[in-house]
Amino acid sequence: LCNYYVGGIAGYCTIPTTFTDCYNYSSLVSSGNYLGGIAGYTGATSTFKNCGNGYKDQKNVQSLSTINSSSTAYMAGIVGNVSGGPTIENCYNTMKITASNRSDAYIGGIIGYAYTSGTAKNLYNYGDITAENTSGVEMGGICSQSSLKFTNCHNEGYIKNRSTGIA
Repeated sequence: LCNYYVGGIAGYCTIPTTFTDCYNYSSLVSSGNYLGGIAGYTGATSTFKNCGNGYKDQKNVQSLSTINSSSTAYMAGIVGNVSGGPTIENCYNTMKITASNRSDAYIGGIIGYAYTSGTAKNLYNYGDITAENTSGVEMGGICSQSSLKFTNCHNEGYIKNRSTGIA
């Protein structure tokens, strides 16, 4: 298990970062706070273009999981938590995303939490999203909570809230 910032490509970015044609095909498990298939946390203007989490033709085979922590989890197929006016385009997730035994969780198929302005377009989530034994859950097929402008985004994954919160 890894702690705090976990990403398939980068765990923590504080300077403007561009992710282009980046893919994660490995399952990730963390007891930390920030978990993303590509990046766990980006704290500056970041760009995600043509990125994917999981194999396009295999839905719900691999998984992102965060478990057993009293702290808040921010988790998603592409980026767990993003700030600073991001651009997120042409990205997909096919992995299952599960939060278990957490105090709070923001879970999205593509973006966990993005309380910032920016753009999100042509995003696709095919992975199932589940919260178990977690209080204060906010979850969404594309994003749990955001101020982004969304265009042409699609969710085909099941959203299962086996906890208390908003789905």
